[in-house]
Amino acid sequence: RFVRELVALKRAAGPAPLLWAPRVALPGRLALLHALGIDLLDTTEGLLRAAEGYWVWAEGQPDLSAPGGAPTEELSRRLLHVEEEYAREEERVRRFLKGGRLRELVEARLPFEPALGEVLRYAEGEGYPFLEEHAPVVGSGIHPYGTKEAQYRPEMERFRRRFLSRYRAPPGKELLLLVPCSKTKPYSRSPSHRRILRTLSEGGRLPAIHVVSLTSPLGAVPQELERVFPAAHYDIPVTGNWDGEERIWVLNALRHLVGGHAYQGIFVHLPREEMDWV
Repeated sequence: RFVRELVALKRAAGPAPLLWAPRVALPGRLALLHALGIDLLDTTEGLLRAAEGYWVWAEGQPDLSAPGGAPTEELSRRLLHVEEEYAREEERVRRFLKGGRLRELVEARLPFEPALGEVLRYAEGEGYPFLEEHAPVVGSGIHPYGTKEAQYRPEMERFRRRFLSRYRAPPGKELLLLVPCSKTKPYSRSPSHRRILRTLSEGGRLPAIHVVSLTSPLGAVPQELERVFPAAHYDIPVTGNWDGEERIWVLNALRHLVGGHAYQGIFVHLPREEMDWV
């Protein structure tokens, strides 16, 4: 309900008015609340927790023990501590926001309060259209997508959805070649992809071959899209193990690709563990 009401309020008010949400913020919640479009937050909840005897942290649950195991400090020390925690976290939010990396800070705070993960999942479900409107469409450099939650970032979901709804293979492509992705971005700059492309070019058939990289969390990235955002700007842990959802993303992309173009043949150049299910 929180996400539903928040999205409705933001849509009704438009981008100009500042949205204030009193007594919902703890230091570790600031990144997510700002990412959801809340502009003004206060320190009331943290101060109340401090008055109850708790030490409040951006990285961790409020607890009753003093820092370093020292005796419990007096109330004024706890109040000063929580104000400083808010200030430090707000500075982090501004820094990450300026660098276009606020989502990374959001994900870093999720393990410390499970309720944050619940709110984020609802936002990515019911609130996806709103989040997608404010998600980046261009990028620079390489950004880490190291957590499971990162796979559902709006820019990733946007790519998957638009591939299935908009993408068509270029005319003149007679053969489909499926290859693994690479850590190097764009893929064609990696040593393995360069060898493949060089061999195809020497054979004189490269213009007729459609090279498509299979990858998580995007599903499939045709060579002509490998320099667009976010395909050219993500980095994920590579284990060789694909979970069920990652396989679904790939298989959905392949069904769309093959069903929408009359390839004369399909060639698969993938690791053995991927050959078993592709």
